[in-house]
Amino acid sequence: MVAFLSLEGPKIQGLKGSHTFFVALPNTLNMDIMKKFLITAFCLFAFQFGLSQKTYNIDGESIELITEIDGTMDLLWNVVDGKYRYFVSVNGDLRELTNTKGSDNKFDEEYKSVLTELTYSEPDKVEKVKLTLFSLKQFVNNYNKSVEPGYNIPDDQAKLQARLLVFGGITNHPFYNNPDNISNPLFGMEIEVFENRDRPRHSLLFHVKASPKSDDFEFSNTQLGLGYRLRVISTPGWSLYTTIIGATYNFISRESTVADQVITESDTSFDAPMSFGVGADVKIFKNGFLTVSYDELFGVLTENAGNFSKHLSAGIKLSL
Repeated sequence: MVAFLSLEGPKIQGLKGSHTFFVALPNTLNMDIMKKFLITAFCLFAFQFGLSQKTYNIDGESIELITEIDGTMDLLWNVVDGKYRYFVSVNGDLRELTNTKGSDNKFDEEYKSVLTELTYSEPDKVEKVKLTLFSLKQFVNNYNKSVEPGYNIPDDQAKLQARLLVFGGITNHPFYNNPDNISNPLFGMEIEVFENRDRPRHSLLFHVKASPKSDDFEFSNTQLGLGYRLRVISTPGWSLYTTIIGATYNFISRESTVADQVITESDTSFDAPMSFGVGADVKIFKNGFLTVSYDELFGVLTENAGNFSKHLSAGIKLSL
């Protein structure tokens, strides 16, 4: 069995202009691509999910908990064996919030006594608190604000923030034929969009970058790209991240000499490389960062053309 894939504007293979043609792909190739994509997506999800959890030992029971609020009083929770379990911690004293049903078929509301004890609150202040994540967040946030002058209650309605990056560097175009492994200059701009919160880990990005030809390698590429960024380490002063470029649109030009005649070939291509890179941001002033990136290390859905990546760049990133 075979599947047919329509390709618009293939990479330069001696053809001039943009062309549409059909290629017969074995079904096993489609399955291999799908497996790579699913494995990559699963690994990213597992890694991301693991970052937000920590394992605690509570009365001999090992439980992974998600930290919902970090303050004078922490709020932690998770779904364990199909049941929501909530915990609060003050000065390292981790206490579970429970609401068991007594023999009279009424709930005992033990969690209210725990909240009263830990916050030294009057019983009537916790009377309206329900054992739900939303209600507990309200109570814990209000308590933290009352005892921490600089505490800011997070806004549950996410607002977006953006940063603009202007960068320059070099690239050897590892996904294109480059027999002598020559590096050309690189420059461009990037817009990164993320949730307006303290040290966000996840963001989306759009970049425009251009690599002009040189005398040694007469190949140029202007690229529009969309991607996702995960900050593995995020601190107020610096962060370390990985970047995945999911889709690109390329404007390519190559010059070659045949029988003393210079031939210029131009082409366009849309690709979904799922290429990986790493980078770091270092804060150098209030709303500015020095950014260093090493990109196109490998692609899940595209192959390296034979040279290991030399796609290196550095630039200044500004908060908008």
